Amino acid sequence: MGNLPFRVAWCVLWNSLGSVSVAAPWMGRFCADGVPEPNILSGREAGLPRRPGHDCLDSPARGGPAVDSGLLLRMVINIILSMFFLHPSRHGPGLAVRRSSIHPRALCCLLTLAAMLFLGLPGCGPAGERGDPEVLVFAFQRQADPAQISEAAGRVAEFLSEHLGMRVRHEVPSSYAASVQGMVSGQVDVAYVSAVPYLLARQDAGARVILAEVRTDAQGVERTDYDSVFVVRRESELGSVADLVEQAGELRMAFTSSTSTSGHIFPYRRLVQEGLIEAGDDPKQHFRSAVFAGGYSQALQQVLHDQADVAAVSFYTVEGPTRNVYLPEEDQQRLRVLDRNPGVPTHLICVRRGLSDALVERITEALIQLAEHHPELLAEVYGATRLQEVDESHVDAAAEAVRFTQMELGGLVR
Repeated sequence: MGNLPFRVAWCVLWNSLGSVSVAAPWMGRFCADGVPEPNILSGREAGLPRRPGHDCLDSPARGGPAVDSGLLLRMVINIILSMFFLHPSRHGPGLAVRRSSIHPRALCCLLTLAAMLFLGLPGCGPAGERGDPEVLVFAFQRQADPAQISEAAGRVAEFLSEHLGMRVRHEVPSSYAASVQGMVSGQVDVAYVSAVPYLLARQDAGARVILAEVRTDAQGVERTDYDSVFVVRRESELGSVADLVEQAGELRMAFTSSTSTSGHIFPYRRLVQEGLIEAGDDPKQHFRSAVFAGGYSQALQQVLHDQADVAAVSFYTVEGPTRNVYLPEEDQQRLRVLDRNPGVPTHLICVRRGLSDALVERITEALIQLAEHHPELLAEVYGATRLQEVDESHVDAAAEAVRFTQMELGGLVR
């Protein structure tokens, strides 16, 4: 074995100095307070609560320092390899390869031990691939009134906690992107989101859809898709989308938000199909003005107060039993639907990568029971009639619309 103490000291120093610069992209660095550093999508940046000790190898309770879980495995393996294959070069800086005197079977045992140590350490592995948590975090996408959503979501969490036999905590993140970032960082286990944020969560965090809303449209038909609508003031001279296209240069357009499937993606696609704009164009080049209002209510308010001539929103904000959530009835009477863009996938419930199939099945069953026995809770959250099991084809129309409009998912959800 030669001068073993010297070789051990050298390989520890070499690994500690060289490990940071060669970390693989998926290896997340986690601080001692349980929050990922800014080099990955972190819960703290997303407006999500910290989950102390969940993502950390050493949590504050243990008094440990900041640890890079991926690099720990690299150091263990490299220490073993360099102990037996490398030694300081006598011909200048660097390392020289030497033949190992260790028995191959012994080396195999050491490598197996390193792998066992890594797999047995809590918090190791890529972000978003943790196993089943002690506390299930359920994120609900913001809508018209975050306080109202939070209250209803809290009751949903209580129901789930009773039926799952585990603590369930609800969160209403500050933005669409926060739910996605929470799944990427492993801080969110379940999310109730619309189609476009889900597409990014699936792309970046390996999320999968389990349930989708069933909504009753203005004609009383239950659907797992719904209409995006163009809305104008009742006295507007616009009578059709053809009028909108013809007069676009004189009109002020209010989209809901960049990530809204019904308030941006589908109406944008319609304008491309109508020949007003080309895929990838900025609508500002074709309208007198075009803005993202920040939400359904804000977009409708801009039309009401003559700050915009047309708004793009979901049908249920101006039709059906939930429309007064977004505007009082007297204001609703001052608006009308100009035209419709059908086929928008309803909101869905998805789970992060890493949850066990058994837990996902229990979550699915509990949510279906919630919809069956307490439909008022589901209606209070987003106005859905019930929930239905779906597969990935549920979001195909949204994925096709994103491709057709040549939009980048990462640029939409932020």
